[in-house]
Amino acid sequence: MLPTAAGVLPAVPLNLADGRLTASVAPASSSMAYSGDDQRFNINLGMGYYDPERGDGGIMGSGGFATMIGSQIAVGTSAVVYDIKRDVIANALWQVPNSGLRFKLSGGYMWGDQEFEFASGNHQIGLEQYSYGLNTTWIIPKDDACSSIHSIGASVWGAKANQVQHPEAVYFMQETSTDYLFYRDPLMLSEGRLFGFSGDMQLALWENFVTKGSLGYERLKYPFADGTSEINNALYSDLSFFWEPIQSMTVGAGWKNGVGEDRFSTSLESGHFTLSGWYSKGQAGLQDDKGAMLTYSLFIQKTPKGTTLARRMQPSRTTGSAALLGESLERPVYMPSTFLAKADLTAVTLESTVSKSLGTDATVDPATGDILVTVGAGADTINSATKDDAAYTYAGIMEIVAGNLVIHSRLLPEGAATYVIVVTDTASDDFNVTMVTE
Repeated sequence: MLPTAAGVLPAVPLNLADGRLTASVAPASSSMAYSGDDQRFNINLGMGYYDPERGDGGIMGSGGFATMIGSQIAVGTSAVVYDIKRDVIANALWQVPNSGLRFKLSGGYMWGDQEFEFASGNHQIGLEQYSYGLNTTWIIPKDDACSSIHSIGASVWGAKANQVQHPEAVYFMQETSTDYLFYRDPLMLSEGRLFGFSGDMQLALWENFVTKGSLGYERLKYPFADGTSEINNALYSDLSFFWEPIQSMTVGAGWKNGVGEDRFSTSLESGHFTLSGWYSKGQAGLQDDKGAMLTYSLFIQKTPKGTTLARRMQPSRTTGSAALLGESLERPVYMPSTFLAKADLTAVTLESTVSKSLGTDATVDPATGDILVTVGAGADTINSATKDDAAYTYAGIMEIVAGNLVIHSRLLPEGAATYVIVVTDTASDDFNVTMVTE
């Protein structure tokens, strides 16, 4: 559900420690922030909506902490929490003294649950994802009048998904005109591996309009259980716009296109409130992702009255907390925000085939893999069984349950073989049930 009207009711602010520790309580959101000389800390809670196919709207939260190490290095970590996914980012930022050169090293960890479409049906799987990034930026001097370019740079990044939940295999059956086919689905994911790089630029088109852009390349590899792999290559592009139509209101829009997603995002920020939304169309077999969020944050950076958007967003060459702490809390846009994984259909195996030539009727237990076969008027007894034309001891592996033949497929020896089970139904008719294992 979208946020209710309670999300925009007035908040009650608190101000402690000479204004460095602040907090706010409101009907739909609360926040706390700390801003000192060398540290920055904030928490935001808000009402949100996330992909309705995965869950209802509810509480979403974000927060971060940054601190200075000396006067040239800032380290910060930030997190976003949804009911089905958690995303944590850590950054280390170094401003080279007396230079416009800045380096940013980032690492990310995301974990949660996601529903995947397997051959046996849809199943919820737990997984995690690691990501990294390195950005180098050259900041144009503020007094350089040759252009409106704020900065240019380059980035390189990567990510890897990892399946952490391995549920029991599921068995399912398919029919042809002549046979029943019994499959085993281990519910295995193909864990994607991403690599990318780009050139980056930020510039001010007007005093109230700033844009950021990147252009590069991404490669996403999916390894499969059968030893093959799928490799996807694509141009990477990212373009963001920030517009201040009136004072104290900023409108943002972004488009990101790469090997894994085609993502559109919007934001509206005014004072302490931010309303954001996004829609990501999955590429290369990945799922779509969409949501919206309304947050309230007491901490906003104070700027002198009359300062333009272009001046506020222009990075500074100076060292110290004012120039570095804020950026050390930002999530790099190139880091994937969706899980790079999909169902591995090559892991599904054909376990056995039962012929329908004698009018048999068969089902399979999806949890145990037990095959239930009914022939004639109902099977009452097993007379004999052979494996590849040799007598086979079937006790404990094949039995009669409720008048039907039950084959415990998990107990069968591995390898290809042909089994013939002779059963007699209630009418004293003999039937040969033929089963072929792979």
